[in-house]
Amino acid sequence: MAGSFPFPFPWPNHGVLSLDAFDKCDGFVLVLRDEPSAADREWIERTCPSPIAGFFEWSGPRLRGESEGDVFDALVIDGWGDDDEKAGFRVGLHAAAGFSAALEAWVLAVHARCPVRAFEGPGYPDADTPWGAWSEAQLDAEPCEALDTDDWV
Repeated sequence: MAGSFPFPFPWPNHGVLSLDAFDKCDGFVLVLRDEPSAADREWIERTCPSPIAGFFEWSGPRLRGESEGDVFDALVIDGWGDDDEKAGFRVGLHAAAGFSAALEAWVLAVHARCPVRAFEGPGYPDADTPWGAWSEAQLDAEPCEALDTDDWV
């Protein structure tokens, strides 16, 4: 994926997550350009948003992470839900937007520290974004096998 691009790396499901995307568990795949140091790994795990910071599995520059058990939606509600969402124990627009913004901030912070090759997950966006559409085109032209999530979650 060489060349000049409008976005820093492919993120095919970039955007505010759909309300239908919030279930009991979910995860992500983060692929860095280079294998991170032990200190960088610790920082990435420590700063990961709590709903997807339950389990981590590193394989070279690839990190798979997922929620700790059946708590993904509950942690999103607890961390970003408004009073109505918390009272009704459901992910609504406020929680979805808040978590999605925190996720993007984290991924971009990781990229600033350890350049990201690609990112995917959790969930799926409510609507296509320019970054997501560009990413799909990039991955269609040059697949990133490290994003393959068929064997988990």
